[in-house]
Amino acid sequence: MAQRKKAERKTGSIGARLLRWGTIIVTSYLVLLLALVSYPEVFQPHLIYLNWIRYPSVNWSGDAQEFGFRAGTVRSIKFSTPDNVTLGAWHILPRTSAPSVLSLTKGGASPVGKESVEDRDVRFTKALQSAGRVFLYFHGNAGNRATGHRTDFYKIIQDLGDNTHIIAVDCRGFGDSDGYFASEYGIQIDAVASFDWIVAQGVSPSKIVVVGHSLGTGIATYLAHNITVSRGIHGGGGLLLLAGYASIPDAALGYPMVPLLWPFKHHPSLATKAKSFVVERWESSRNIRDTHGWPVLLVHGSRDYEILPWQARNLFLQAVSARIGTEAVEPPEDAVTALAPDHEEGSHLEYEGYDIRTLPGREAWLWTLRPNKDADAVVRGPKDIGNVWYLEVKHGGHNSLSKFHVVPDTIEAWATINGL
Repeated sequence: MAQRKKAERKTGSIGARLLRWGTIIVTSYLVLLLALVSYPEVFQPHLIYLNWIRYPSVNWSGDAQEFGFRAGTVRSIKFSTPDNVTLGAWHILPRTSAPSVLSLTKGGASPVGKESVEDRDVRFTKALQSAGRVFLYFHGNAGNRATGHRTDFYKIIQDLGDNTHIIAVDCRGFGDSDGYFASEYGIQIDAVASFDWIVAQGVSPSKIVVVGHSLGTGIATYLAHNITVSRGIHGGGGLLLLAGYASIPDAALGYPMVPLLWPFKHHPSLATKAKSFVVERWESSRNIRDTHGWPVLLVHGSRDYEILPWQARNLFLQAVSARIGTEAVEPPEDAVTALAPDHEEGSHLEYEGYDIRTLPGREAWLWTLRPNKDADAVVRGPKDIGNVWYLEVKHGGHNSLSKFHVVPDTIEAWATINGL
């Protein structure tokens, strides 16, 4: 009897603790949600950009050798925005711009360790002026331009050609850039200033490939949209989006890292209402429609559980629709990439305005624009409508796309076909 009473007291104690913790969690969630809705401009950016997560700690005056780059191929640069914010960035040269170990064993010389900072800057600037293509990279939330998977991506771009450069930017509030507070409006200024800095070095806009990963895809898409609409430049070098999203409200609804909107995602009316309270918008599905003349490549992993693949497919369909002059429709689920494991290798499916190919070994699926030959000239743009590709990598995750050989292979093929 005594043991039973003791067990009942223990069970009751556990139940009380669970109830107490449950009450604390629910109350905290409601208080946080209320704060985000009541003071959105103050609290929402901190959860969206996560720029207060300052990792890794970096000696920005160094040449990034600690991240695996060959000595003499990376320099830190600074430039200012129109609203007087100083941005930090890396200028990364092709890997072949520094002597290989083989050449050094044969008596080759290396300028590293012998040149002054001034001489180094002259060398980098001259190389940039003669660049064949420049990848302007905007990273995702949290961390900075030196975060691991980001440096992995720079390295695969370094190997794409002897004349390929990378400018990897930390927008305001990130890395060694000024300004703790990040916002959509401020970062839009940063994006345009970054593009303008490259052009000011003597690089033609047609050689600049604007790249974004995760959160950065909204920045990259906005920049391409802005240059097209505000400046009438139809056809920058290209728009490359890795793990892209339709909009920040859409991404927030299913984002597992900060799952504040998860309780609403299975209730359409509540989801729509919840999304309306998100003040940082980054409306990529709208902006990508105004990128006439820009070659576009989207890359996404089928196993990306942070931003689900449907968002990248939406961006592809929006870009295609704007170029063919009619609304492209996503195929049935039983015909879509990872949802169709039984597709034969090399299979080629045709839909309104685009094709889907299954690559060998079913390692990925490639969606490509099939232009409407009767499209209106205004829709097509003065030069060309701009090619649109979407690569979905079967085993790819949110931050692991650089690990798959099919990704640099596709980037190189896309760049070559589009004359980049």
